[in-house]
Amino acid sequence: GPQWWEEGKAEADIKMISELGMKVQRISFEWGRIEPEKGVINHTAVKRYKAIIKCIKDNGMIPMVTLNHYALPSWVAKKGSWKNREIIGFFKHYVKFIVNEFPEVTYWLTLNEPNVVLIMGYLSHYFPPQDNNIFSTFGVWSNLVNAHKTAYRSIKKINPTARVGSAVFFRWNKPVDHHDIFERFYAYAVNNISQVNYVREINSTSDFIAVNFYSGYFLKFNFKKLRLSAGTERQRIHKTILFGELRDPNAYMSDYGWPIVPDFFLDLLKSLRQTFHKPIIITENGIADKRDKNRSLYLLTHLVAIWRALKDGVNIEQYIHWSTIDNLEWMEGYGKSFGLIA
Repeated sequence: GPQWWEEGKAEADIKMISELGMKVQRISFEWGRIEPEKGVINHTAVKRYKAIIKCIKDNGMIPMVTLNHYALPSWVAKKGSWKNREIIGFFKHYVKFIVNEFPEVTYWLTLNEPNVVLIMGYLSHYFPPQDNNIFSTFGVWSNLVNAHKTAYRSIKKINPTARVGSAVFFRWNKPVDHHDIFERFYAYAVNNISQVNYVREINSTSDFIAVNFYSGYFLKFNFKKLRLSAGTERQRIHKTILFGELRDPNAYMSDYGWPIVPDFFLDLLKSLRQTFHKPIIITENGIADKRDKNRSLYLLTHLVAIWRALKDGVNIEQYIHWSTIDNLEWMEGYGKSFGLIA
């Protein structure tokens, strides 16, 4: 939150987090704050980020830094955002500067949820830049993939021992009828097109699979339900559901209306192991729950899912709860409470 920008608040929260036994603290750097104009560095911002990273390390925790968490500098947005291929070079320049400035950081996430950026920003009106143009998505997809690959190589050239990934959003889907071959294929296709395929694209330039997971749904194949727009909240959940219906599992819900489905989480983890045989880091997992009615249930059941996955041979290196404190949601502001301590 904005209070972290003032000296004292972040330090107090980080100390409390450490006392709770946390070992890793994820933090995102805002590109636009660091480089407000092309080639112009805000050294005050860099200094504050350095102080926060130092505080994390002084409290015995490992910082994991996300280099781009949705927001772009205004000068990049004016040049076309992710539609403009030049963004790959802009991002590379920024990444090289940051990695050189922060040699003490050994865990990097290049992008946060690029699949969400694509679907919500370029296939709907929900996220900026609200492009809603299917023809632009091919170039956007290519630029997101290549920005990660270029950033990965830049980071490794500066710090060969750094570990680098890209956080992918997973809302895992299952068929309503497991015996129906069409529904099984449909759920498989939706999971792959919007989620797994990005992991596949960047697999050779990732040291681990970074998983952001909150919920999942059953899918019912229905050709009559052709959907080419994302006008409602439920349709925004998955723009890639073109021929089908979302079916809620019989489960408790978050404040977003997302079902609590730890068994879907377990299926996702096992599927990623079978497909990629690569270490997994859970970079986001939590619940929007302002009254803390279901937070304990959510945490315990999802930690049990991780324990079961580990028992089945899934290599899960770290678990990062989302989030430590209440955070700004891209469209909902501070109306949703994900924070574990505040």
